[in-house]
Amino acid sequence: MFDLKRVTLSHNDRLYGLRLPQSPSEELCEFLGILAGDGSVRKYYNGGSTGREVSVCGHLHDDREYLTYVSKLFTRLFGLVPLRYEARETKTGIIRKGSRGLYQFLLAIGFAKNNCIISVPSWVWDHEDWRISFLRGIFDTDGSVALKKNHGKYKYYPVVNITLKDIDLVKKLHQLCVHTHIASSCFKERTLDRRNGNIYHRRKLQISGYANVGKWMRLVGSNNPKHIRKWHLALKKEKRWDEGDLNSGGLSTGSRHHDG
Repeated sequence: MFDLKRVTLSHNDRLYGLRLPQSPSEELCEFLGILAGDGSVRKYYNGGSTGREVSVCGHLHDDREYLTYVSKLFTRLFGLVPLRYEARETKTGIIRKGSRGLYQFLLAIGFAKNNCIISVPSWVWDHEDWRISFLRGIFDTDGSVALKKNHGKYKYYPVVNITLKDIDLVKKLHQLCVHTHIASSCFKERTLDRRNGNIYHRRKLQISGYANVGKWMRLVGSNNPKHIRKWHLALKKEKRWDEGDLNSGGLSTGSRHHDG
């Protein structure tokens, strides 16, 4: 059970029916992974008032279906319906909700994100299902499935990548792969942002090849349709579309409550 004695609900929290989970769950862990990957938990100042907001971003087109899933997950967990925005100039889809109670709840259970450095509640690592759900949330937001062309005997070769600025968290995810016997590599990456000329240092977790990506998709799974479509495309291109592969990385391997 969480200690939520210091969490106070605003008038709007009560008006719109905010409810706070009292104990850990797979869905809550997945949501924390989503926030860790491409979410924001922030306090902001507007004039003389202070606001608190929780938001999740994705690609305007590629993640449209996934953001619908996240919105429904948000409502199942907290009873609130987040607002949805489109920033067409940056091709970004955004769901967000202002809530003092939710902001304080996340801090109370041990989650925080400041300048891409993420504090993950220690209890997330206590159970296998919680760890896997958290990992799925990160993968679905800050991960990718790529198909490399003309790689050895394969015309198309699948690769899963997760890249974060939080070096310690990526190392932790790599340890989880080792623990679950998923072959992976973890290395530093130096990237140039062509928009502003800045150079960023990040760390990447990479899983390569049909056997390893297949194991990842069976164990971790995905609730992001773009990842699942890309994986199924890889299977189809190499004619590995047998019944076993068909069930590898389908929506059923992710959250048990997928909608849409």
